[in-house]
Amino acid sequence: MPAAVFLYLLLLKTVFCSSASKGQRIFTVEPGQNILLPCRAPDNRPVIAVEWSRADLDPEYVFLYRDEQLVPFYQYPSFRNRVDLQDRKMKDGDVSLVLKNVRTEDRGTYECRVFQTGNKIGKRANLDSDPISIIVLDVAPSPPPGESVCLWIRAFSSFLVLDVTVKHL
Repeated sequence: MPAAVFLYLLLLKTVFCSSASKGQRIFTVEPGQNILLPCRAPDNRPVIAVEWSRADLDPEYVFLYRDEQLVPFYQYPSFRNRVDLQDRKMKDGDVSLVLKNVRTEDRGTYECRVFQTGNKIGKRANLDSDPISIIVLDVAPSPPPGESVCLWIRAFSSFLVLDVTVKHL
């Protein structure tokens, strides 16, 4: 792999999967792609409920899993049949969400919450806890071949601007 291609891919990874603030990550994908939104329960206690939500939706639930089953009644309609846990057994506390066939309207801030054994859980759908993972998802088409792209990379409270021309190999 030529060094220029390696550097370009490294820069894309830096921009498109970067940290925005503590506990928050930014991912950029193209429409039609599948993406894994990572989330892990904080300790080894069994998970009894998982909530993935977006506050800008009504209902706000992207995915709600309780009592070992999906609860579609509270799920925002556009996510039906497009989201699932990476591992329904939630091995090692992994409650990462797979979002299939990403659409432009999927852009937004996703929050992951879990309830584990030892926590009291009410009958309402909302888990009323702080999110353990916050994902900002941006959905943008890739630029056409030969188009110049400006990438902003934040590093130590300053910005580096790179002008990159996209070439398809």
